[in-house]
Amino acid sequence: MAISTLMDLPSELIQHILAYLEPVDLANVAQTCRHLQIESYDNQIWLRLINRYLPTPISRLGPMKSFRELYIAHHPHWFLPQNRIWFGDTEPSGKLLVTRYDEDNGSINAYTVVARTPRGLPTDWELDPDVQIHTFNPKVWLDLNQPVVKLQVDSRRAERPPNDYPSDRSYASESVYTTAITEGTSVWPPLKYPAHGRTRNDSHNRFNSTGHKPTRHDEVSQTNFRLRKWSTFGADLPFFAAGPNLHAGGGVRIRMPEDITTYATLPEGSFAPTTQKPWQGIWVGDYSAHGCEFLVIHQPDKQDERPLPSGMDRLRHWLYGDRRGSDRHFTPSGRLEAMKLTGDPYMPRGEYTFIAPEIGDAGLVRIAEEEPFKGARVVKSAGHIANRGFRDDSYMACQLILISPNRIAQLWQEIGHFGHISFFHRVDIDTLARDGMVQTGTAASSATVPESSAASIDVQL
Repeated sequence: MAISTLMDLPSELIQHILAYLEPVDLANVAQTCRHLQIESYDNQIWLRLINRYLPTPISRLGPMKSFRELYIAHHPHWFLPQNRIWFGDTEPSGKLLVTRYDEDNGSINAYTVVARTPRGLPTDWELDPDVQIHTFNPKVWLDLNQPVVKLQVDSRRAERPPNDYPSDRSYASESVYTTAITEGTSVWPPLKYPAHGRTRNDSHNRFNSTGHKPTRHDEVSQTNFRLRKWSTFGADLPFFAAGPNLHAGGGVRIRMPEDITTYATLPEGSFAPTTQKPWQGIWVGDYSAHGCEFLVIHQPDKQDERPLPSGMDRLRHWLYGDRRGSDRHFTPSGRLEAMKLTGDPYMPRGEYTFIAPEIGDAGLVRIAEEEPFKGARVVKSAGHIANRGFRDDSYMACQLILISPNRIAQLWQEIGHFGHISFFHRVDIDTLARDGMVQTGTAASSATVPESSAASIDVQL
C-alpha cells in the first residue's frame, strides 16, 4: 500500500495546513521545494495573517502585488496597528498616539490625539455657592496633517542612509526590558500602569549599547518602541572622502543632538469597559488653564491592586471611616485609578491624577439629588496636586461623581486649594481611529494637547 505524503494532497488541503503556520515558518516551508513555495505564497494565507493585526479587516492590496509582499513590507512593525494606543514619556506633557493602517496606500501611520473645548462661564453648585462647575464639551481628533510615525511600503532600504531604517537600529527585547526592574528603576510605562512589558527610559549612552539590541526576531518587543528625532543641516561642498557627517553625493551634514521618546501601549483588557468595571477606558479631562489632558481609568482586580501612594496616608481615616449602604440591586465596587497619559508642568504624564480606593458601598458619600448630577453615585476619592515642576506633590480629599459610564466629575473640595468641579469624558477609541474625530459636546475652540515636531524620525523597538 502506497504511503501518502504531503505533496500528494490537493492544493486546498495543503493551503489549509499552511494557514496554521506563522510567517517565519511559512518562509522556511517556501525554501523546501518549488511546489510548497507556490502554495505558501497563496494570497489568502497572507491576508489572514495581516488581518489578525488589524482591528478592521482589509480586502484590498493597495499598491502591492500580493498580500505576502505587503506583509514583508511592514515586517516587523505590524504590532503598531494591532495595539493602536501608544503613549510617550516626553516630559512633562507626554503624547498620546493612535495608529491606523491606510488601505489605499498601504502605510502604517501613528497620529497625535488632540482635544479642544469651548470655555463657557462657570456656574455655582447648588449645594455650595463657593464651588464652581466648569462646563466641558470637548472635541477630540487625530492630527492627520502631521503623522508622528509614517511607514510606507514603497520606502526602499537602499534609498535610505545607513542606520536610518528601524531594523538597523537598536531594538530592545522584552526580556531585556523586564530584567532587574525595581521600584526605583526608571521605566516606561511606570509600574503603576498595567502593562505586558516595560522598558528603561533612561540611558547614559542613549540606548546605543548592545544590551538594547535583540539577537533574534522573537526578542523584538511588541509593546514598546522608541522614536529618535533629530534635525539635519547640510551644505553642498565638494565630496572627498566618506565620513559620518558626509553625504554620499558630496557635502557636509550636521546632525543636531537626538531627542528620544519611549512609547508604550496598554493591554486592551486594562481599559476596555465591562459590566463589572464600567468606567475603565481612555478619557479626556478638563484641567482648567492647562486645557484638555488624556488619562486612562483602570479598575484593577483585588489581587492586582498596588499599595496606595504614601501621600494618601493622611486621608485614610476619611477614605475608610464611615461606611454607607446602597439599596441599588447592582453596585460596582473596588478601586478606581485615573492615571495621566498626557500632563502639564504641575502634574506630568505618568502620574496618578486621582484615586477612589472603593467605589462600592464602603466609599459611598451619597446619591446626588441636585442637577446636573441627579442620581449619580458620589464616592470618596483622593486628588493628586503639586507645585510647578511636580514639587511637593500631595493628595487632597475629593469626591468622585459617577454620572454615567461615559461621564464623571471630580469635586476638588479641600479648603485652601480648589473649589470647583471638573468633568471627564470617555474617548471612543474605535470611532476616533475609524473617523479621525469624536465630538463629545458642541463646537470647540481653546486649549489643545502640547505638540512637538522633528525633521527626521527613526522607529526603534
